[in-house]
Amino acid sequence: MKRCGLLTGNKMIMRFETEKNKTLKFALMFLYALSAMLGLGFYIRIHPAIALNLYRVFVPILFIIITPQLFFAFKHRLFSKLDIALFTVLATMILYGFVMFFLSEYVTSLKDSLKENLEVVLGIFSLAILITLIKNENDLLTFIDIVKVLFVCLLIFALFEIFTDIHLPLSRYSDYYLMQRLGYLPSVPFYSATTIFHNENDYSTYLVIFAPLFFANKKDSRFLFIVDCIILGLILFVLQINRAWICSVALIISVVFYLLVNNKSFLKNILKIILAVAIYQCVYFFAGILDPNFYHMKMGLLNELSGQQETASIGLGSMYRRLYTYFVSVKNMFVQTYGVGIGPGGFFNFLESLNDKDLLLSPHSMWVEILVEYGIILFLTFAACIIYLFYNVCVLFKNTKKEIYAQIICMVIAFVLASNAPSGFFGMDFMWIPIGLSMIASNLLILREKEKQNTYVFRKESY
Repeated sequence: MKRCGLLTGNKMIMRFETEKNKTLKFALMFLYALSAMLGLGFYIRIHPAIALNLYRVFVPILFIIITPQLFFAFKHRLFSKLDIALFTVLATMILYGFVMFFLSEYVTSLKDSLKENLEVVLGIFSLAILITLIKNENDLLTFIDIVKVLFVCLLIFALFEIFTDIHLPLSRYSDYYLMQRLGYLPSVPFYSATTIFHNENDYSTYLVIFAPLFFANKKDSRFLFIVDCIILGLILFVLQINRAWICSVALIISVVFYLLVNNKSFLKNILKIILAVAIYQCVYFFAGILDPNFYHMKMGLLNELSGQQETASIGLGSMYRRLYTYFVSVKNMFVQTYGVGIGPGGFFNFLESLNDKDLLLSPHSMWVEILVEYGIILFLTFAACIIYLFYNVCVLFKNTKKEIYAQIICMVIAFVLASNAPSGFFGMDFMWIPIGLSMIASNLLILREKEKQNTYVFRKESY
């Protein structure tokens, strides 16, 4: 058996590391990635209020499969202190959710309360699955390759959706009556990509969080370099079609950060950016030939941001309503609950009780959602865990100079920023992947430091 985990010595033995079970391990990683990345698109409604998708079905099954390894890890103290801290925070959030269902005047729906608690439970399962299956750098690279393949499959479907105006039943654009009520004309194509999500902001967030996995890698062949350029160009095209300005800003910031920290591939990154933009322009040009309406939809990011700023200055537009909702919801949470929080599942009722027509009826920010629903203490502890994970990944990249860790850093940056784009991000299945990859990188850093320490002690004793 190969050595793995966070322990040293004879205790570091895990069942999954045998040659015999490598195929099983790959299958479990693929099944988890499929459930988290594409699970929303495969669902069955067993009750008007209950729907089961791949994620809700397979994640508990995978968790049961890895339970013996979890007991082994717990018994031999394989979990790092940071792992335990994050799991404790999430478990406390679940307990808090159950308590607030009985105490909060805003949590009136048992279904909504249970749904939010279920998402956190599945989040714990997801993180446990990831840190159990991925124990070394080779496992990490294998899992990321799986994620990239599934990502590209969904990107291809997004292009099909844009050019055919055919949407899945989950998409809001599949309901023409709803679109009519919102002021859309059924005779005009929507040109938006939602894929397995309800709206374009949700899918754009998904795009931006996983886009850093296609940033330049010095070891990539010429073929992979060109493929990455094409994928990044198509991502830019979809973001433009979806008018996802928050996600576009998040992508730009993550790209700039990658350029700053990864000096080893600086020129390669610059070339990749130039080629990706050129591909984006070519796709737009050919799209305009197919349908001239695409030309009318094209708007630069600076023009979009300028327009948002102008409308916000007069109290109009989506930027104004988002910021206004953030400010009012947080302020009233402190005034009415003294920072304790309103309880998970109560955001809609809480905003409705304020009786303000300028407010949105959903948080439109994961961070505001956690702060308002779970209170200041749980918010700060959760944020502190994410910050410490981010710090550990930065240290690991500094020590190893391996580009995969720089890409994970950019994923976390995109995750933090883009989570303000969709109407409700906290329940999205894929949100646990960047957190899980950060935990894995953090554990690899701890293992690396322990090995250095043991090597130093061994040399000292030998001397």
